[in-house]
Amino acid sequence: MILRFKTTKKATQDDIIINGFTLIEVLIGVLILAVAILTIYSLFNMSLKVIWESKAKITATQLANQKIEIAHNLNYADVGTVNGIPAGNIPQTENIIRNGINFVVQTQVFYIDDEFDGTLGGNPDDTLNTDYKRIKVTVSWPYRYGHKPIILMTNIVPPGLESSVGGGTLKILVYNAFGEPVPQANVSIINNLTDPVININTQTDDQGYVILPGSPESTEGYEITVTKEGYSTDQTYNTTPELPSPEKSHASVFENQTTNISFAIDKLSNLEIAIQNENNISLSDVEINIKGGKTIGLDEDELPVYKFNHNYFSNHLGKINLNNIEWDSYSFILPEDSVYNISETIPIQPLSLLPNTVADITITLVPKATHSALIIIKDITEHPIASSTIHFYTSNPIYDGTFITGQSGQAYFTPWIEATSTIEITANGYENYSDTFDLSGYHVEEVIMVQP
Repeated sequence: MILRFKTTKKATQDDIIINGFTLIEVLIGVLILAVAILTIYSLFNMSLKVIWESKAKITATQLANQKIEIAHNLNYADVGTVNGIPAGNIPQTENIIRNGINFVVQTQVFYIDDEFDGTLGGNPDDTLNTDYKRIKVTVSWPYRYGHKPIILMTNIVPPGLESSVGGGTLKILVYNAFGEPVPQANVSIINNLTDPVININTQTDDQGYVILPGSPESTEGYEITVTKEGYSTDQTYNTTPELPSPEKSHASVFENQTTNISFAIDKLSNLEIAIQNENNISLSDVEINIKGGKTIGLDEDELPVYKFNHNYFSNHLGKINLNNIEWDSYSFILPEDSVYNISETIPIQPLSLLPNTVADITITLVPKATHSALIIIKDITEHPIASSTIHFYTSNPIYDGTFITGQSGQAYFTPWIEATSTIEITANGYENYSDTFDLSGYHVEEVIMVQP
């Protein structure tokens, strides 16, 4: 049997048709359908989140109301929190699971010194400043759609005339580097000397205050720590053999008196230190001590104990990177056994690091000499003076050197001798300066020029 095949005219690309539609039209239709499905899915998913958050918000409101009602049904004397001021049986923090959601319920109770009858130390002076109690309940949960926590507050007044509950008032102020109040700063207050013990975590108000009337009397018992996310930390300190004289001891509260204590915190900063030699070549594995100017007290030898005082080594790039450190005035010192001396820093040290900034400093090192002098010339605002002429010399034996400062306002004289040395400085627009001092080893002389 012979099979015969009939051929037809070959279709061109423009003639390809699928059930009446071209291939391009089919692809466009599929794309539109995919976009529509994704949009519907996103809207559906968002709707589920909104419904979930609405249910969570309703439940959170119910939990807050229940906590408020429980407080209203307690005897006035029992309205307080465990380890709080005032003390009571209400937990400060509870984890409650409802409808498969983990809610965190935080309760704060504190006395209010109302202005209607005066305030403690005010005019008129209200010696009974625990007028009534205020309860604040905050309910939070793992958010899915950006809701804020539920916060309910109410006042609870005593059944009769107010009466003294004893103790005094602890008044805490938190401010920043510019003296401005820091609102919503986290304040931890612990006192293990009272019965019951006190362990409170609260926040400052919009004026940067935490005020706690009715605080139990205690001598250096209130351990206070203040911080905020992205901010530095300030605190009170215990008296120890290593710190026998703290500047800010744990706070004391006395009967019918107000204890005022303040703390300074601000946003953290970053500092990059570059270490190089006189040929601008980076130096790695160099140890340097970095010390802030803030102190927390005196040690047993009555020497200052610095809040920031650490040793670091430069990395393979000659860098030391300090991230999230406190605003302060930082100095840079080489160990005594170092093989280097500092011949220049740009900018001049100490470096004033402001809050919420990124700063850098370049430290130039030279081989250590038996005797040498680094002269730093600056004005009364601590800015370096460029183009000042420094004449530095000794009489017997004769050592004589003259140097004109650059932008850094610094000059390094080496090698030198152990001898009485004279320095004479002239600068345009400033009074001439001269002085004599005994030089031995590595000497740093800071000179402040004044205008006539």
